[in-house]
Amino acid sequence: GECWLAYPKGMRFPTAFKKCYPMRGRGIVSNLLYWVNRFGLDRLLLRCEKLEEGLKFPVIDNVAFFWPAASRSTMRFYGYRVIGGRVVSYLKFARTEDEAKVLRKEFENTEKARQITGRSFEVPKPINFLDRNGDGFAIAEYEALPEDFANVSLDDAWISKIDEARAQITKIGLSHGDFMWHNFKASKNKLWILDWEELTEISETRPELTDEISFWTAMKHYNKGESFKSVCNEFKQKYFTDSSLKNQAFAALNSMASRGIAMGKILLKELEGDCK
Repeated sequence: GECWLAYPKGMRFPTAFKKCYPMRGRGIVSNLLYWVNRFGLDRLLLRCEKLEEGLKFPVIDNVAFFWPAASRSTMRFYGYRVIGGRVVSYLKFARTEDEAKVLRKEFENTEKARQITGRSFEVPKPINFLDRNGDGFAIAEYEALPEDFANVSLDDAWISKIDEARAQITKIGLSHGDFMWHNFKASKNKLWILDWEELTEISETRPELTDEISFWTAMKHYNKGESFKSVCNEFKQKYFTDSSLKNQAFAALNSMASRGIAMGKILLKELEGDCK
């Protein structure tokens, strides 16, 4: 009964959709829908309707829309603009006033990240932001990633490249805020960093160690598959060497936990006894 995706009749999916169109069902559904479209079977299997009447938002040309599961979000949905068989831009749509404010902040933060001088990483270019007279509907449009983009390889060279980028951001007094593996993409030898919604200045509420701890703990546990116990033990070895460093580390965990970022909540719960 939920809408998963919608796209203009006759749109030919670009090859990128085969690997990256982010809908439910993981890559299996993306791959299946790609071939359904390529063979023209979508005309037989999928329903045609007037999108603007059924979903209450204005028509935008040449865009394939997709919706996250309702359990994940009902305030935002997404889209790819496809022209000449290529993805030319990526769009995010807000459906409430609060979400429109978040979307605008992310748009402005992304431009701020692009202004970091001498950076060793790439940031998608913000193209346009539209806010429909404060009624809660807003659109942020960004340039598409290069066509050859892929997930970052989990090897020492890329981990080092990511850590270098983190250090550059921290050095100028900023924190990305959600510095996790799913926000990194690779194109040839270039690192792209996405989702700058949480970008802010380092402060008491956003400690300097936040990005560092977010990155390595989540990478070790979720990406490398190391046990939670192993991550906790390494955390103690890294940050419990003196009381000052320990306090900074727990301040970072509190920041992560309060925003639901990375392993903040579960690490804080496990290690809070060591904070006393």
